[in-house]
Amino acid sequence: MRWWTADRLVGRAPRPAAAEEPALRVAVLACMDGRLDPAALLGLRPGEAHVIRNAGGLATPETLKALRFSQAVLGTYEVAVIHHTGCAALAALGRRDVAASVRGELERLRAGSELPRRDAVRGFMLDLASGRLSEVVCVPPRRARPAARRARRA
Repeated sequence: MRWWTADRLVGRAPRPAAAEEPALRVAVLACMDGRLDPAALLGLRPGEAHVIRNAGGLATPETLKALRFSQAVLGTYEVAVIHHTGCAALAALGRRDVAASVRGELERLRAGSELPRRDAVRGFMLDLASGRLSEVVCVPPRRARPAARRARRA
């Protein structure tokens, strides 16, 4: 097994972009699994997006704070959530259906009041076996008509 140390990595990091704001105005919430490289997967270069990672790519209180900061202070407006097949973190939570897990996170991000901008939140699923990234569509629930209106039409 190979052990990496900070000494080996010094000087290898790419130079950051001049601006603090991400050029593409997007924040990515993804799993921290080493098999998933959000920047490479999306073709991002340093300075183009904020990438926030945790176990499972979940919208936890900590990641919500990071996303809020990204939007409110640094000007991002889009959020991309990426989950992947074979995720041990999702399996530990009993989430076997990856697409359903993505939809759940999208609903949580869109319904909560933590983010200033919730209208451009999209979800994706990476199939590790094929390397295929596909969008997970989350259709908002239909609003029920008020009871008074239904009674009048009856």
